[in-house]
Order: sequence, then structure tokens, then C-alpha cells
Amino acid sequence: MHHLSTRRAFVLLIFPAAFLFFAYVMLPVIVAFRYSLTNYQGLGESNFIGLRNYQVLLGNRYFTQALLNNLQIMAFGIIFIIPFAFMIAMLINREFAGATIFKTIFFTPGVISGIIAGIMWTFIFDPYMGVINSVLRAIGLGALAVEWIGGRYLTPLSVSILGTWQGLGFNMLLILAGLNMIPNEIYQAAEVDGATRRQRMFLITIPCLKETFVICFVLLITGSLKTFETVYMLTGGGPNHVSETMVSLMYNQTFISHKYGYGMAMGVVEFFISLALSIFVLRITRKRIDE
Repeated sequence: MHHLSTRRAFVLLIFPAAFLFFAYVMLPVIVAFRYSLTNYQGLGESNFIGLRNYQVLLGNRYFTQALLNNLQIMAFGIIFIIPFAFMIAMLINREFAGATIFKTIFFTPGVISGIIAGIMWTFIFDPYMGVINSVLRAIGLGALAVEWIGGRYLTPLSVSILGTWQGLGFNMLLILAGLNMIPNEIYQAAEVDGATRRQRMFLITIPCLKETFVICFVLLITGSLKTFETVYMLTGGGPNHVSETMVSLMYNQTFISHKYGYGMAMGVVEFFISLALSIFVLRITRKRIDE
């Protein structure tokens, strides 16, 4: 009876989350996969065409460029967001005057809407009226003014910088929460044993934050692969689709070109890429944590 009651309690507790996950994550994926096998254009009937949309997708150089842009945003996040978020969290994880203000300043970009952030950074990156190039011209360094957005080479870099700026605060908050969960007794014992501050950081803090770092990695992967609002407002995917992400390209194909079946195929491919990368990171990090 105890086993049955425990099992019933487990089912009752997990049911609401499982239902929402199925209704808002898995069911849309199933519906999208169904439409990806058709030539549906938003109106009228949809005809079954098998895997033709996926065949066209594999030969689409714009989708390859969009995937590379997503991977670049992801790489920027892994290289810059997590280390800087860790350093900022270490600096403000102490009692000092204005600590709350600093936390608010660093966290604010994470709660700003992607659309608002895109508009804000347009006035920073714009090659003609943007802050960066205007300052360079004002101090006599006009030769260094470049096309941060609108050009072929630096536009994806600018999108990655914006993504890094916006994701820094949220990851800092996660790491800060992880730091507060580490018992002070461990640090006190290490200090009594003569451990230096650097030794305490590398032998206590970082190992205790492994689970938090895994969460940050997974959220960065899924977040970078669904980048849309900032790209849409900052560049619109241009010039000539060079700054497209997979979601912005899917949006253009689905709602602008009315190729719903083709757009759904992009969405399904993105879902499985995100799932595969997340599982890979979880498996690799889990092995290292267990060791």
C-alpha cells in the first residue's frame, strides 16, 4: 500500500507539468511535422509530398548560413557569457554598499524585450547614425568606422554581441544563486587548513557550481538556437539573408512567403538540432560530474 500511495503521489505531482509540456511543446512539434510533409500554404487544402521539403532544405544555402549564425551566437555565449557571468557573480556575492544596485544593473538586460533590445542596439550599431561610429568620427578615428550592421561580414558578429549582452545578467543570477547554496562551513574549514583564495575558488567554488554551469550551458544552447526578435529588429535577416537565424528564416518562409510546409520543416529540424545538442551536453557534463 505504501508503494501504491507513493506512486500515486508521484503521478499526481508530475501530471500538471507533463500535461503542459505535451500540450505546448510536444503537440506543436507533432503538428509541425505533419505539415512539414505537405505543401500547405496557409489557405486551402494541403497535399502530401513526403520528404520533399526536407530535401529542398538540405540544399538551401540560406539555411546553412542561418545555422552557422546560430552556432556563432552559441559560441559567443559559451566563451563570453558564462565566464563573465561567473566573475561578476563572484564580485557582487558579498555585502557592500550598492550591491543591490549592481545586481539590478547587470540583470536588467535579461528582462528587456528582444524587440526593445534590437531597437536600442540599432542606434548603437547603425553605420551612419550609430553611437560607435559617431564617437569614432568625433575623436578623429573615422577610418575605423565600419558597417556593424548592413554589411556582409560584421553583421553576424553584431548580432552575437547583442545576444551576449542580453544573456549575461540571467546567467549571472543563476550562478549567484548557486554560490549562495554553497555552505560557508566549507570555506571556513578550507581557510583554517591554510587554503588561499585562489585555491578555494578552484577547489571548492567551481566544483560546487558544476550543476549550475550545466544548466547555463543547456539554456544557452536552446536560447541561441531560438534567437529571433533581436535579429528581426536589428537587421531583418539582411543583407541578403546573411544575418538570418533559423527562426527568422523560418518566419520569413512561413509568414512572408506563405510556404507553411517548408517553414514547418525548418522548425522540426531546429527542434531536433536543439534536442541533440542538449542531450550531448548533458551526457558529457554528467560523466564529468560523476567523476
